[in-house]
Amino acid sequence: MPDFVNRRKSVGLERCPPSLSERAPRHKDPDSPMTPLAYAIGDSVMEGAGPGLYSTLPNAWPGIEVDAVPSRQFIHAAPVLRQRFSTGPLPEIVVVHLGTNGLFDDGGFDDLVDTCSAIKRLVFLTIKAPRDWEGPVNRRLAKGVQRHPVRATLLDW
Repeated sequence: MPDFVNRRKSVGLERCPPSLSERAPRHKDPDSPMTPLAYAIGDSVMEGAGPGLYSTLPNAWPGIEVDAVPSRQFIHAAPVLRQRFSTGPLPEIVVVHLGTNGLFDDGGFDDLVDTCSAIKRLVFLTIKAPRDWEGPVNRRLAKGVQRHPVRATLLDW
């Protein structure tokens, strides 16, 4: 069984697909002591942008770590972040692009924000998807950011 499956079972994430960061190096030199400036978590939309993120952003933003998988739901974010924060250096910024796969509740949003209590800045990206829930997801993202104005920002992607 692949190592990532064992790690996911140990933190209750065995049903989540493996992330891009488990399939690819976190940055060009995985042995580098560099602390990642940004950690991006998302779904298949971010995964599709992953190669572009890895090929362009590290030059301008060294150390970006992308963790994106198909079908990821908002509810998966806090457990994935807790596991990541327990095993590596904390980034300064967390970028979140989730909601393409369905609605989430206020508790899920707030759980993610609480999980990132040691992170300086949280950036939430709106979704653009031909789905009935596009508007409701973007409104919930906006309301969630309004509840956490000190560290959270919403970008209309």
